[in-house]
Amino acid sequence: MKKLFPIVMAFVALALTACGGGSKSVDLKGTTYEGAKFTVTIPDSMTVSAKGEGSIDYVNAKTADDNVRLDATFSDYPCQPADFGKYAENMKSLMLNQMGAKSVGEPQIDGDVMVLRVTFETFIEDNYVAYLGEKAGVAGKLRFPVDQAAKYEGYAKAIAQSVKLK
Repeated sequence: MKKLFPIVMAFVALALTACGGGSKSVDLKGTTYEGAKFTVTIPDSMTVSAKGEGSIDYVNAKTADDNVRLDATFSDYPCQPADFGKYAENMKSLMLNQMGAKSVGEPQIDGDVMVLRVTFETFIEDNYVAYLGEKAGVAGKLRFPVDQAAKYEGYAKAIAQSVKLK
């Protein structure tokens, strides 16, 4: 039995690594978008398609073929890390019961960043929240075709981690 435990633990570690564990992040290369209240890195493959004016601070970006889209919206009333679990639970209920999602993954929380993967029939949305302080946060999503899931694994986390308060 003592010899079996290390083998089982090695198998579990390998399985979690193979599944990605959701904690993967990529070395994000892109352009820094300068909003009124925050900055965020837009991946090189995307261009800004819309941005906030006045008191609404947001940015939308997309690829040339419009298959991959990104949005990021600033909030003066951010979701705090202590509430990420409840936020994910509410999001899961909404996505499955009202938005037609096929599945919703477990929230992947890394400090002040949370990513929640929502899978639909033909596309995936990696929803993210970046907590920047008591009165500042950015929420958004990266949407891409299901068949490009491996290509975009870790991008939402890297984008969320790139968010900075101005």
